[in-house]
Amino acid sequence: MKKEDIKEDIKYLGLTDEQISKIISVSTDELKGYIPKSRFDEVNKMKKQLETDSSDRDKQLEELKNSKKYIYNIAIIYY
Repeated sequence: MKKEDIKEDIKYLGLTDEQISKIISVSTDELKGYIPKSRFDEVNKMKKQLETDSSDRDKQLEELKNSKKYIYNIAIIYY
């Protein structure tokens, strides 16, 4: 939303242009560190996917480790 639109929206409160400008300035400063919700959702979705991928990889590594032990035990028995 543009500053001019905001000014018009809150002008009905009976504030002076100077007061309105100060409110807009303070509000703008407060919002500088925020990110859009859509970006947050996108990053959060990627994070969840990476956690799932990591968990799947850990399971695969554990299965591989167990199969390696199994193969090693069979090799000992037959040789």
